Amino acid sequence: MKDPTNAKTLRTATFTAKMAKQCIYPKLFIVYNLTANSFIVYIRLVIEFVLLFLLWVNIMVILSNPAVIIVLAQQIVDLNNQISLAQPRVKRRNNGLKEMEFLTLCHLRNKDLMNVGDIQKLLGVLPAQMSRIIRSLENRDIALIACSINPLDKRKIDVALTEAGNRAFETHQTTRVSFVKELLIKLNSEEIEDLKRLVDRLSDLVVENTKVLADYSEV
Repeated sequence: MKDPTNAKTLRTATFTAKMAKQCIYPKLFIVYNLTANSFIVYIRLVIEFVLLFLLWVNIMVILSNPAVIIVLAQQIVDLNNQISLAQPRVKRRNNGLKEMEFLTLCHLRNKDLMNVGDIQKLLGVLPAQMSRIIRSLENRDIALIACSINPLDKRKIDVALTEAGNRAFETHQTTRVSFVKELLIKLNSEEIEDLKRLVDRLSDLVVENTKVLADYSEV
């Protein structure tokens, strides 16, 4: 009488050997016979994976370290200041714009009419400094802004951008853009793509933050 256990074991062994012959052995043969080219590609993929992992680890370290964020924020602010200070000052002798004057025109371009108090809050300057800025923009050969008394509140002064002011803004803006462009052309294509992605993201965050502050101020 045959042992059923031995028969089952034999069938299992036969099936395993058959599967190994059909599936496992060919794959082992393929792996064993990797061409030099495929091997190099494989090694490159492994290296890229390791580099991506290290990059991810570095990003996690930065995000988990508030001190690094503070330093980065300071560097961005300093960079903006350096770009502003590094630009040529020749234009100022020809009725060009100072930084706060330019920012005032920038705010006025976004709205048809603003009062002096609102502009002062946005710029974060003292009333006396705001008055000097307004006088400088208004008392030119061709006024860059037009001032009028608010019809609803005689204590407030409304300010609007003139055509000359719009042209002055565009001229100053073009100068700034040209200066930054000269810096950007020194970057390679990969750096440009990385910078564009980060600038787009930061721009979105600024817009979101501005909306939140506007909603908060209306409460």
